[in-house]
Amino acid sequence: MLFIGLFLLFFANLTDSFKCYSCANDFVVWQWRHFFLKRNYGLTSSDKECTRRDYDTDLLQSCRTTCFIFYLNATDKHTGRTRTLGVGRGCSSSFLTDDQHLHLGLGSHSKLSQVGEYLPHDFDKYDIYEHWCFCANDKCNMETCYSQSPYGGYDYMGQFVARRILVSEAI
Repeated sequence: MLFIGLFLLFFANLTDSFKCYSCANDFVVWQWRHFFLKRNYGLTSSDKECTRRDYDTDLLQSCRTTCFIFYLNATDKHTGRTRTLGVGRGCSSSFLTDDQHLHLGLGSHSKLSQVGEYLPHDFDKYDIYEHWCFCANDKCNMETCYSQSPYGGYDYMGQFVARRILVSEAI
């Protein structure tokens, strides 16, 4: 009987996870500690392809919380021109502490970044913003996360809350 219970719990954990893209470009990898409080154990190297809008790979990370995408954009204070410095994607629970992502909720969030305080003076001419998006669907941590429902195309919120309860009860 115990075996059946463990099997069901294991099977539920396999089916109750999302598949998230997991990558970061050089800039994010080198400045990791300024964005993520957890150490970078999941990414062994940077991936310049991570910044591509149409990024797609078969290397996916299983995630029982939410997926995220993170853009770091710098806007030149004199010209107004904006460029992307960094992009990171992954599973929220693998890279972020609960305090970093649970209080924000699903959807997109932007803020003025403090990373400029730690960069060389060459970056003083920029206003640097962090743009985060949290979502709860397979492969949702794409640029489209910022413009679509973070729950997918159907009532995913109820299922997401149920999964969170299941995960917290299992711990």
